[in-house]
Amino acid sequence: MSGPVPVSSGVLFRLSYPDAEEVSIAGSFNNWDHKAHPLSKNAEGLWRIVIPLPRGRYQYMFVIDRSVWIQDPGSEITIEDGFGQKNSLLVVE
Repeated sequence: MSGPVPVSSGVLFRLSYPDAEEVSIAGSFNNWDHKAHPLSKNAEGLWRIVIPLPRGRYQYMFVIDRSVWIQDPGSEITIEDGFGQKNSLLVVE
């Protein structure tokens, strides 16, 4: 599994994190609101969501159980966040 994938209805984000109670995604596309885009979990522990995004550059992170923020392990592009950490970066063309 590797990073976000363009699909007909937007961008598919996926994260394998079987032990999480909940996973969401926060980024520049939702004003870093970790409640705006909760992911759904399948039986194998794969979390996923499709978000319609127009062309542009978006920084984002996954939020595990409302408290742990992590980069997308499948994303190959990161960017400094200005606070000593790195965010995942998505370019939608």
